[in-house]
Amino acid sequence: MEEPKRIIRVLLAERDDEFRRIVAAAMEQCGWIDLIASVKDGAEALRIALEKRPDVVVLDAMLAQLDGVTIAALLKKERLPIDVVLLTFFVSPQFSLDCHYLKVAAVLQKPLLTQTILTRLEVLRDSKGQQQERDQELLWQKSVVKMMHVLGIPQGTKGYLYINRAILYDLMHEGAASNITKQIYPELAAKFDNKPENVERVIRNAIEKIVEKGNRELLEEYFGPVSTWKKGHPTNAAFIARASELLRQGEIEQMLQTD
Repeated sequence: MEEPKRIIRVLLAERDDEFRRIVAAAMEQCGWIDLIASVKDGAEALRIALEKRPDVVVLDAMLAQLDGVTIAALLKKERLPIDVVLLTFFVSPQFSLDCHYLKVAAVLQKPLLTQTILTRLEVLRDSKGQQQERDQELLWQKSVVKMMHVLGIPQGTKGYLYINRAILYDLMHEGAASNITKQIYPELAAKFDNKPENVERVIRNAIEKIVEKGNRELLEEYFGPVSTWKKGHPTNAAFIARASELLRQGEIEQMLQTD
């Protein structure tokens, strides 16, 4: 099944009424753009951008009251994570320098096709999505490391990295632990140049060590009493799924604050 396309929120500011109407209509029809406003005035564009915080603003460089470069400078001053796309007939050396300094996401020279704007927005959408995933993965990684430390799992434990990556994979691919043999084991086997059956064994042995040498009180509090564990320890899938569930739902926040 094809994954749904990410939606990006876009503000359009273009002084030419007809071109603005055509571009706005194309944005509304493409299915993955939420056009929050379509305006012709620079001051109005800045007000809406500051109020509604779109993902991208598409600006005519020669807007009335406030031109596109000025708006880009003001947004940069506010440190807002808004990409700026400038539309212009003229690209002077100074204009290029200003855009470079302001880290303008794209400069598109008029005359241009509407599809050119949509293509650039699609690139920015995908880039934002990838960056968000990387940022989220980094945050999850820090939480996983902290959780394992609080549970009393030293980094030197054999299988530490495998469990770490398994939990992280389930966090980034919700539900993967429920199909651990077809998703997580093959993924880690490929990553660590190993065999899926070896990955299973390394993780199982590591969990046994965690139960034996880790913080038993916290383990039982968050992963259930020993009496509920088969063979005296949680299964690989149960441990990974529960760990990622605690992190995803924020239930483990108190644990992370105990260190």
